[in-house]
Amino acid sequence: MKALSVAIMLVMALPAEARADIAPDAIFHTLAAVKTSRAHFVETRHLAMLTAPVIASGTLSYTASGHVEKQTLVPASETLTIDGDTLTLVNASGTRTIGLSDVPEIGALVIAMRGTLSGNTAALHQHYELTATGDSAHWVLLLQPREAAVQRLIQYVRIAGSGASLTEVDTLQTDGDESDMRIVEDRP
Repeated sequence: MKALSVAIMLVMALPAEARADIAPDAIFHTLAAVKTSRAHFVETRHLAMLTAPVIASGTLSYTASGHVEKQTLVPASETLTIDGDTLTLVNASGTRTIGLSDVPEIGALVIAMRGTLSGNTAALHQHYELTATGDSAHWVLLLQPREAAVQRLIQYVRIAGSGASLTEVDTLQTDGDESDMRIVEDRP
């Protein structure tokens, strides 16, 4: 992940004429046209307290109403659902529901994902400093938190995509924990 951070910094250091930058709003406009999507994911989490990464896989679904669902199938069944201001987690331990406005740090992470998918530029600009590189065929969006409470937890969220499809979502926390999710969209 450190190599990724260095690569991002090197790309950002290039003169503007050497990069094929796309405006963040152009990415959001393309994504906002998607009304529903389904995908498969593989997520690798590197946690400081563990000696080996945790690898999970499952499905993702999104509808333009703002409904997001992440269903983990391996290593254990778990469903995370975001609807409106509510996050619900269902696993072998039971069901836990969280109001996103009650936990702003989690709400900011939700805004990063749901705001990108829906093209909600106002929410994204309010909560994140946005940088985009690439072109419409292959783009990378870097979101760096604006709010101090979120900055204490998250260094950045990096979202990569191709056209109107997300292909990667990487999160680096300030404690060094990181999540690298690879996404393959289901085709109709």
